[in-house]
Amino acid sequence: MKRNILEIYAMVTCLLASFYGLAIASFCVSDTLFLVHPEWEMVSDNDKQYASNDAFCEANFQSCKSSFDATSMTVFRNARSDSNNEDTKKMLQEQEDRWAKQDAEQQAKYSPEAITKKRLDAFGVEKMLRHERTVMTLVHNIIQLFIISVFFFIHWKIGRKARAVTPVGSNA
Repeated sequence: MKRNILEIYAMVTCLLASFYGLAIASFCVSDTLFLVHPEWEMVSDNDKQYASNDAFCEANFQSCKSSFDATSMTVFRNARSDSNNEDTKKMLQEQEDRWAKQDAEQQAKYSPEAITKKRLDAFGVEKMLRHERTVMTLVHNIIQLFIISVFFFIHWKIGRKARAVTPVGSNA
């Protein structure tokens, strides 16, 4: 049985549309599974930062430790005590007090409880963003699936009309 060009075009288009539709349907199933079980999606290296406070600190802060180490403070105190000028001593004492206050604020800011709270808040935001992205992807895939099914059925009808026009056994 010889087929005309229009019928071949319609069959090939339907075949490609069905393959594309199958791929989009598998993405829809995947997105649905990630909506039902979001922990399945959270396995990347980026997600390891939410496993512990130390990993969270390394990923998000320069350090959760005090930026004023004991060595620099000792050198600063020695410079203050070696100075003969009272104004210089007073200025160095004020600077040391400011640094001590900043150090206390920073240690309070990076306490284990504060870090845990920040980590859990960030993890909640990350889960919410992933949920939104998954829902948007699912909606886009459903729209594509609808468009490809319309495309498939239009070409299916074109193929049926082309078969009906071409008589069986003709050489056309």
